[in-house]
Amino acid sequence: MTTMDTTWAPCPACNVTVLFPDGAREASCRGCGADLEVEPEPQGRPDPTPNPAPIMERTLDLGNNESLSQGVFPQHDGRFLALTFTRSRWFKTERGAVRWLKRQLGEDA
Repeated sequence: MTTMDTTWAPCPACNVTVLFPDGAREASCRGCGADLEVEPEPQGRPDPTPNPAPIMERTLDLGNNESLSQGVFPQHDGRFLALTFTRSRWFKTERGAVRWLKRQLGEDA
């Protein structure tokens, strides 16, 4: 972790906080004597996480550059979106979304 010009990190061997002098990339732990290096901080923005794979997805191609989808689609916030061709509903659990979708499609739940 970096605070102003001082960098510090816990020693992985003894968990003592090690302070690195200004601009230094290496330091020794006072607790166990281990030599530590500063890990470079990541540059730029982190890669966005890809969308989770849909569950029970079925897509109907209408042939005019349009399509309809139905299935259970996981979202980044942990919820699940269950879609039929005419209705949709949000769920907290995958199991609830799958059960609702099967009921809507007339399948055994």
